[in-house]
Amino acid sequence: MKKFKFALIGYGNMGKDWGKVIRDFKNLELIAVVDVLEKNRIQACKDFELSESQTFDNLSVLLSKVKVDFILDCSPPFAHYKNTLAAFNYSTHVLGEKPISLNPEEAKDVVRLSQDKNLIYMVNQNYRRNPIIQLIKAKIKEIGKLYSVNIDYFQGLEFQDTFRYKFHHPLLLDMAIHHFDLVRMIVGQNAKLVYASEYNPVSSKFIDGSATIAQFKLEDSQFSYRGSWSSVGFNTSYNGQWRFIGENGTIIWDGDLSLLIERRNKEGNTDKEIVAIPQKFKLKPYDLFLYELKQNLKLFLESISTNTLPDCWCGDNINSLAMVLSAIKSSDKQSVVEIK
Repeated sequence: MKKFKFALIGYGNMGKDWGKVIRDFKNLELIAVVDVLEKNRIQACKDFELSESQTFDNLSVLLSKVKVDFILDCSPPFAHYKNTLAAFNYSTHVLGEKPISLNPEEAKDVVRLSQDKNLIYMVNQNYRRNPIIQLIKAKIKEIGKLYSVNIDYFQGLEFQDTFRYKFHHPLLLDMAIHHFDLVRMIVGQNAKLVYASEYNPVSSKFIDGSATIAQFKLEDSQFSYRGSWSSVGFNTSYNGQWRFIGENGTIIWDGDLSLLIERRNKEGNTDKEIVAIPQKFKLKPYDLFLYELKQNLKLFLESISTNTLPDCWCGDNINSLAMVLSAIKSSDKQSVVEIK
């Protein structure tokens, strides 16, 4: 069994979550950890029994000294582009957190370099691995031609990693991109137009943009989104609450374990179905989150082993990022924006 050597970039909360996952992979060898904070480097040494010489505060310095097969990039969003360029410069694959970049030109540059250098950059859109998402994708055809998708997502969150409070458009860039990506995957359509409005409730601890209302025109249907990280009371699931409306019925998902379908039968009446969720998938939210990470890591390792593109490689994921960046542009301009 081939053993992959890799470096973990960023040992904040997300890096620590990944740390729990990588321990289950016998074909992985953690060579080094990069973090700008000394306390995180010290913690990584303890958690992984690394020497001080295996921790760095600069990725390029690490890559100039140590050869790794890939980097696992858990750094804040503003560092993703720089880290990816550094990895590509040393012919290293990348599994990274979203988004690809905060800039559309940088994102396109990354996709081009990935293709030119024949290196895989997979974005961790772990929500795709939720087993219920897979059930919905399989059943969406049962409601006929799709007219609209609607998502409500409301949370009042407290983050330990404070970088989210300090950068602009946090909901769209760090959370809504998951939901936008899932819509693309399930429906099989990209977005063409968007009209969006960001706002910041009085209760918000964020600089701006902790809440958003957006309306997208997909290739052949509509997608409505309402979301907030600063709402008080009646939190939805992290997945949000979903409604798919088709010519022959509707699918409703509460974002957790309730999946319902009501569809028109041959007699013209409607039948309701409570979709059975296999017991093995009835996991607590954090256990499900770790399961999703593990599935994505398996997919990434298979991809770099066989030199095949995973479904959420950067060239596909740039379409999800385009939805986010276009929604931000629409909100700024207070007008409809074409998504290219």
